[in-house]
Amino acid sequence: MTTTKKGRAVTHRICLDGWGSEGKDRVTEANTDTLTDEVGIRRDYVYRNDHGPSRQSTSEFKDARGVLNCLQRNNPMPARTAPSSHAR
Repeated sequence: MTTTKKGRAVTHRICLDGWGSEGKDRVTEANTDTLTDEVGIRRDYVYRNDHGPSRQSTSEFKDARGVLNCLQRNNPMPARTAPSSHAR
């Protein structure tokens, strides 16, 4: 049996509260990664500031290196350590 993941999306959101010249500020950033019909990932990025600029962009990663880099940025792997000289 084959399971398809196409169209599945995951959103990573960060909200930061702070103070600006106009009072309390909230900045929101969101990355939504979606598995595309073809091999690859589409990333939709949204930046919003309550009292300032907003922007959004879309990037597509279609080659193996691009997909791996995209996944690694969101799920960093622990740093590798050199094997101990006492390891068996």
